[in-house]
Amino acid sequence: MKRYITYWILSGIWVVAAIVNLFDHRPAAVVGWGFFAAVLFAALAIGETIAYRKYGEPNRYTRWLGLAAFALLVLGFIVVLLVSR
Repeated sequence: MKRYITYWILSGIWVVAAIVNLFDHRPAAVVGWGFFAAVLFAALAIGETIAYRKYGEPNRYTRWLGLAAFALLVLGFIVVLLVSR
């Protein structure tokens, strides 16, 4: 299975989880984290799809994309920790 397909599936799972958390009246940080993760996985899926179609097999562009996603994940996690205090 291509990685971008996995990222699309994970994005959909996070959207469903965020909606369920929203209807369960969870804290805003929890709901926000769910939507943030969904957007992050969707961005990864779009980037991987473009890189795969343009350059073929995974290459240095996909590695840089993964590194950027990891940096955004760490920043998002810090923001959620600061908001949830």
